[in-house]
Amino acid sequence: MKNFRKIHEAFVADRAKKFAKDEKGGITVLSLYLGLTTLIVGGLAVDVASLMSTRTQMQVATDYAAHAALYNREVMNADDAKATAVQLVQNNLYSGLVAVTAEDIHFGTYNFATSTFTSDPDSTEAVLVETSRLADRANPVSSYLLKLVGLNTFDLRTRAVFETYRPGCLREGFVADGIVDIQSNNAFFNGFCIHSNRYVSLNSGNFFQDGVSITMPRVSDLDAPDSAFEQNDGLREALGPDGYNIRILDEARIERELLALTVEGTENYRDWLVNETVVPVSGKNFDTTDFPPGHIYELSCNGNKGIINASSSPLTEVVIRTDCELMLSNNSELQDVVIYNTNTSVRSINSSQGLVLGRPDNCNIGGGVQIITLGGFNVAATLEMHGAQIIAAGNIDFEANANGLNGVSLIAGGEIDTTSNIQMSLCGTGMEDNFEVDYFRMRG
Repeated sequence: MKNFRKIHEAFVADRAKKFAKDEKGGITVLSLYLGLTTLIVGGLAVDVASLMSTRTQMQVATDYAAHAALYNREVMNADDAKATAVQLVQNNLYSGLVAVTAEDIHFGTYNFATSTFTSDPDSTEAVLVETSRLADRANPVSSYLLKLVGLNTFDLRTRAVFETYRPGCLREGFVADGIVDIQSNNAFFNGFCIHSNRYVSLNSGNFFQDGVSITMPRVSDLDAPDSAFEQNDGLREALGPDGYNIRILDEARIERELLALTVEGTENYRDWLVNETVVPVSGKNFDTTDFPPGHIYELSCNGNKGIINASSSPLTEVVIRTDCELMLSNNSELQDVVIYNTNTSVRSINSSQGLVLGRPDNCNIGGGVQIITLGGFNVAATLEMHGAQIIAAGNIDFEANANGLNGVSLIAGGEIDTTSNIQMSLCGTGMEDNFEVDYFRMRG
């Protein structure tokens, strides 16, 4: 019996040792741990990816709302601009989920130097939008697998700041949707700007002082001789890529700008207008006595081409609206004048030679001229510009010996074409009566 017990104990001990050393089935336990770890990591990956995707969508909605609010603030009151922005976001980016409300949109001003936004409900300069998906707002982001460990929802916030700005090239310089052709022996000084949404064409003998910019979407599209950099001083340093949506060319916008000429407190108000009643004038040949200062005139040529002779005395302090093909006679001078022509011919407004636009006052305030046409502008020779702005839906064409050292802005929906011996410079002042529109950029 004792031997049997010893044999049994030895057998049990041997089996226990073998069982302890046996590794069969160990992988099953490891698999349990690995499986659990994979589930946790996978769940985290799925939920993090979902959060990142949701945050990206929210940021798009926030940016969209900010841009829409500031864009519409130009022509709407603050409440309407906010409501329009919210509705656009709901219609296009979210359906049935209120992520942006009017209370999330704040108008104000932005200080780029300090990166600070200051709220001002009357401002049209900047906007801040904060978009939230929070448990407190009953619109949090739901989790997926992390619900297994008690994380059911997440809170997300996004923010965007947009501000208005005005490109310097559209204030002073040459800007064309088509080609800008400046040919030979021209001089550009003091930070002058030349831009084409297609390309710039030039020949030789031009001078571009330090700070002059020549831009187009692709610098490689520059149309110039192979030796252009050797024959055009400063050309290489002036070149750069850029593009503009030329918003001021919109006819409805121009009409709004013109309506503000008589509204005190607006940017385009002309204090020299003494009467906002439109005075009709008809005929073919006119001189300055037909346009006493201080009035708005509707000029009709009865189907003919019209001529204004302002050579003996300058045409001053008038607004002229017309649909005539209008010639400004040789050596005419215009000061504090706005001309708006709905005529669409290539010579909608033209002059043979010696046209002087603006008061030659060395960039002082006042005396400027704004000419807007839905057609083309053409001067055969010797054009002087002193705080002068020309906006043409068509081409702007002026020949040799033009002088724009004291402030010039040419904006063309077509081409800008000149030849030689022109001089242009950045004035910086004296352009306060330009027709301008805001552009928008993200700041944060």
